[in-house]
Amino acid sequence: MARRNVPGLAVVDRYERKELDGVALPGTVATLRLDPLGRWLLARPAIGDSAWLVDLPIKRHTGIVPTQWHADLPAISPDGMLIYRRGKDVVSARPDSLSDVGKVTNGAADLWVLTSWLPRGVVASPVSTASADSGAGGTGAEGPLYVQVSTSQNPEWSGHLADDLTRAGLAARVLPPQHPDDGYRVVLGPYATREQAEATGRRLGRPFWIYQPGQ
Repeated sequence: MARRNVPGLAVVDRYERKELDGVALPGTVATLRLDPLGRWLLARPAIGDSAWLVDLPIKRHTGIVPTQWHADLPAISPDGMLIYRRGKDVVSARPDSLSDVGKVTNGAADLWVLTSWLPRGVVASPVSTASADSGAGGTGAEGPLYVQVSTSQNPEWSGHLADDLTRAGLAARVLPPQHPDDGYRVVLGPYATREQAEATGRRLGRPFWIYQPGQ
């Protein structure tokens, strides 16, 4: 949603309706488009034909590409590429650097549908095979303790989120369910003490909670 005092987006507590944080943008936003894995956000300005890129894990506006908005494009593909129209062509670019990686000449007139192509059923990041209470670096009087940022019943989604956090400089991994009603936990750690875990969590700039296996 729009920020109250400056142009940009606000991070709002959905329960208390309080503005917690935000991302500054060059102007007012008319449309938002989220990528399938929640890493990148595309914002359409109220004036002009362009797309503003927001890196959600670090909550930062990282770039602008001139392009017209349609029902299909611009968008982030399932493999994390920015797909947008440039004149009569359709371009694929890395969203972090905006460097081109591919182009379809005269493709702008077509309707585009972006989908995963996994002919061998490969998942992005495997679930950790180590037990949740392993890791010498995280054992101690209180540990092991983890900084948990997400839980989901979808292991592939959790694996992609762990990959995105790792690319952002956070060594994340996925812990498998310990009980039938558990989900796949995306975590950082383990840490030996709650103080160490909470210090890491506060540096994330995003919601987190402390997970201790067996508790």
